[in-house]
Amino acid sequence: MTFAPEQLHRQRLATPHENGAVLAVPPMAEAGALAAENVRLRSSSDYALQGRSLADLSRQARAELLDAARSWTNAYREADGPTLDPEGLIFLAGHQPELFHPGVWFKNFALGALAAGCAADR
Repeated sequence: MTFAPEQLHRQRLATPHENGAVLAVPPMAEAGALAAENVRLRSSSDYALQGRSLADLSRQARAELLDAARSWTNAYREADGPTLDPEGLIFLAGHQPELFHPGVWFKNFALGALAAGCAADR
């Protein structure tokens, strides 16, 4: 797996003006397939960093992420559900944790729907 700056492209985005319209990049219909492709690329990479494979580093980082998320969530509510698989898909979005405006609500519901759809496909 290599990264080349020419693979980057700028995209001009504009908020939709229609009532109920959504701006989603990538489109929600493509997001699950892109996530699955990322998993495939990560697991098939032969890149090593200081003697550790990218797959091993990724597995460790993902396990630490899930542990930290469970600990953080347990600070305000009980989150003693099943242990999550660090090899599985993880959907994240950056924002403050408070649900204080409709855009944040929408993003969280969209991520939840995407995760549920991908879980159903497995």
